[in-house]
Amino acid sequence: MKSPRSEAEGSRFAKEIGRKEGRLLVSRRSGHPRISSIGAIGIIGWTVTLPMLAGIALGRWIDGIAGGHWSFTVMLMIGGLFLGCATAWGWVRRRLDLGKETRKDSAMEVEGGAKGEGGSHDPGEAP
Repeated sequence: MKSPRSEAEGSRFAKEIGRKEGRLLVSRRSGHPRISSIGAIGIIGWTVTLPMLAGIALGRWIDGIAGGHWSFTVMLMIGGLFLGCATAWGWVRRRLDLGKETRKDSAMEVEGGAKGEGGSHDPGEAP
């Protein structure tokens, strides 16, 4: 026969396992493991670099044809830098907004699981 204390500890343990299981399932469904943060740095880098390199290439071509006093290479490089930074900023902003929605949804799912609304079940029971 189990003591009331061990039953309470078992119930607490089962709830903790249910919460952790819910968080794990939500993170798997979201498809954003921690390694994706490293990939995000690469995406941001290329998002800034490619428009800047395109500006340099186009500016060199225009300078070769037109010549003149003004350096189109520098102007288009700076324009490409601004375009790349704006694009990267928009991408980061969308990703942050998506992260907020995902955290909100996961919090609701974890709370629902803790209340017994589609969360975990007792391992001894049939699902």
